[in-house]
Amino acid sequence: MKIALVGYQGSGKSTLFEWLTGVAPDPALAHKVQSAMATVVEPRLEALAAIYHAKKTTPAALEIVDTPGLSRTHEGNAARLALIREAGCLVLVVAAYGGSDPAAELASFEEDLMLADMEVVSGRIERVEQSLKKPLPRHEHEQLAHEEQTLKVVLDASGQMVFFTTSAKEVRCWMLRKGGTALEAAENIHTDLARGFIRAEVMKASDLIRLGSEREVKAHNL
Repeated sequence: MKIALVGYQGSGKSTLFEWLTGVAPDPALAHKVQSAMATVVEPRLEALAAIYHAKKTTPAALEIVDTPGLSRTHEGNAARLALIREAGCLVLVVAAYGGSDPAAELASFEEDLMLADMEVVSGRIERVEQSLKKPLPRHEHEQLAHEEQTLKVVLDASGQMVFFTTSAKEVRCWMLRKGGTALEAAENIHTDLARGFIRAEVMKASDLIRLGSEREVKAHNL
């Protein structure tokens, strides 16, 4: 998952980037994006590795992206915001020092985001409406009509959860959207797993750690 740190110039965004990743911001990338990986701290990983005597443990990692600071005059912000559209999550950093007003900065930034979103959505709605005026197969027309309705109701943020794969070779932590299916989890691991998917045996990590083995989890019908 890609997480973008966003904020106005001088908000402390790049400092937070260095704290999370251990990578110093590159001044040469001040007007671009800089990314680095941050490990997801997950105490259950070591407990599961101990149960399986795993030779290797691999924690989940998040890609943290330091984005160009926005101008408080809003000038040129649309172009800067275009650089963060691929991020799955935004972390807004606001200044709370030197006489700054964090609440006002938050409200101002939300306006910038809203304007940028409106630009994208409005442009797509216009293209969809133009397409709907043309003679189209019924299913294609229905699909575009559904998209038009969806675009007119705003861009909920999707939450994330973690899941584990376990074996003596490796215990690994992965990311998955909340409410995701076992098939989606398989696809996150490898597309071939999803393509040849048959079934998944799922148990709660807390039950496995509490009982100490898969055999005990099955014996308790969990």
